[in-house]
Order: sequence, then structure tokens, then C-alpha cells
Amino acid sequence: MWESIYEDLRASKIFDEDKYMEFAKSYIKEVFGDEIEIIRKHVYVYNDFCEDIKTILNSPYIIHSKQLSSFLEDPLNHIINLFVSKSYELILKDLDLENFNSIINLTIKKCLESNLKLMFQNFVVLSIPYNLHSHEIKIIYPRNKWIILSRKGFQGNNSLSPNYVLEIDGERFSFFVEAPRPIERIKKVRRSSKLSLNAAPRPDIMIYHRWVRNILPSKSSSNSRNMLVKRPFMIIECKEVDGWWKKFRFSKGIMTLTNGNLENVKALDVIDVYLSLYKPKKMFVVSKVKVPRGVKYRLSLRGIETIDDTGFNPFKISELSNYLLDFIG
Repeated sequence: MWESIYEDLRASKIFDEDKYMEFAKSYIKEVFGDEIEIIRKHVYVYNDFCEDIKTILNSPYIIHSKQLSSFLEDPLNHIINLFVSKSYELILKDLDLENFNSIINLTIKKCLESNLKLMFQNFVVLSIPYNLHSHEIKIIYPRNKWIILSRKGFQGNNSLSPNYVLEIDGERFSFFVEAPRPIERIKKVRRSSKLSLNAAPRPDIMIYHRWVRNILPSKSSSNSRNMLVKRPFMIIECKEVDGWWKKFRFSKGIMTLTNGNLENVKALDVIDVYLSLYKPKKMFVVSKVKVPRGVKYRLSLRGIETIDDTGFNPFKISELSNYLLDFIG
């Protein structure tokens, strides 16, 4: 049905909101209907989980990025709005049906993948206070006790501050979610130049012991020239897609590190780079899906611990919380 609607819209080139909404709903139901239903169930579980976290930490709000907030409010409506906007743009280009389908399909897949990745990543980091609910735990930064999972407003040219700081049984830990993001977007990093923060490969979660107000090394530090950021206590890398260990990704930062020899790198190689570049005291990989024993063994040889087959069950990620408790002693 969506094919005939497309041809009508392509012929008219007029934006009729009702017609485009009908087009979007028809396409999404036929191509992504089953997947959207599963996602809606996961979103429901995640939103319910967030309510529990707010209760545990006595926090009024959990702040997500603008895009993820829209997705969590109604994933189907979020995709419909994206489809309407993108399809109108493509129809104006007078693409044939095959090319249109290829582009719009990829657009929706990327949107789903990016939001599902963020949702699982946030679920992992929030599982730490969830599994510590029986301990003395509270937010001491920010002062309004908001749990902020977006980096907006948390960094400047000379500062990278934590998303939030938790106090657990008297010990403080600073949480950074996707912290080494681009601070300056003035120029591209040349292959011959020193790796700078705006090209750095970015771990999902970094945790520091104590309240660390800025992870950029001070200029007076004797090791500042060799440090991208201060050494984290823990790095957690989150994986939610089946077969993630086989996938490749493009990274300008890794291309710089290898003098241009690597552009598309395996996910496992990226994890190795995080370990070598940031030198955490402990590194975990948390996988929503089951991971082959050979992959876990390879990671273990580097001292990286794998927690797999977690789904959206926070109790399966309790090892992260236990590690912090063992450190506190």
C-alpha cells in the first residue's frame, strides 16, 4: 500500500500532512511493525526502571538528550515524525521507489540503533545505584539532585565536569557519560598531528574515585603532555547489538592514533584502544546479548571483564556495584 501512496506523493510534490502521516504509518507498520512493538516494550521497562532510580536517589528528574527524550516518550511517534520529514525531502528529489526505500529504511534503522544504544548505555550506568539501594547512597552533585545523562552544558574549552557525583557509604564517585566529546570544532585533526580531545575515541562510561570536578589534566601536571584526560577509576563499554564483536566502525581518533593505517576498525580493537589510551584501573564490557567464550577470553587476556546476556535485568549487572563496594572495603 505504501508504494502507491509514494507514487501519488511523488507526482504531486505537494506537502499534504495527512497524506504524509498516512504514508508514514503504512510504511512503518509494514517494514518495522514487529520491531517497533518489541522496542515499545523495552521503552516501557526502561521508563519504569527510571522511576525506581529517582525514588532510590531521591531525584526529581532524569535528564536525557532531546532526541532520546522524544524517543522514550513515544518511539512510534518519534519514528513517524522522522519519516515524514525525511520522506518529503527525498520526494522533492524525485527518487524512484527503490532508491527511496533504500534511503528511508537506512535512516530509520540508524535512528533506532542510536536511541537503543543510548537507552541501554543509560540503563547500565543507572543499574549501579539500583543495585546499591540498601546502602547509604545519594547524589551530592549537582545540588538539585538531577540525574543528568546528557553532556549538554557540562563542558567548555578548559573543563570536563561530571554528569553527577554519587556518595556511596561515605565514598564519592564521579560519573562521566560519553565525556571526551568534541570541545572545539574549529579544524580537522591532521594525521601527522598529536591526538587532541576533539578527535578522541569516546568510552561510554567513565567513573572516577572521589569528586573530580574536571578530568582535563592541569597544565602544571608533570604528566599532562602524555594525558588526554585524568586516569579513570573504571571504564564501562556497553554493547546491545547481537554480533557486535564482528562489527566495524569508522573513527577519526583511531585513524589519528594509527597514523592513518586504520579507518574502519573492529569493535574489539576499539575496546583495546580505550584501555591503552585511558589506562583505567578496571574495565568492563557489558553486553545485552550473549557473547562467545572466545571473545570473552580474548578480552580477559587484557584484563577486561565481560558481563553478558544481561537483557534489561539490572541484577545481572550487579558486579559493577559490587566492584565499587569491594574498593570501598
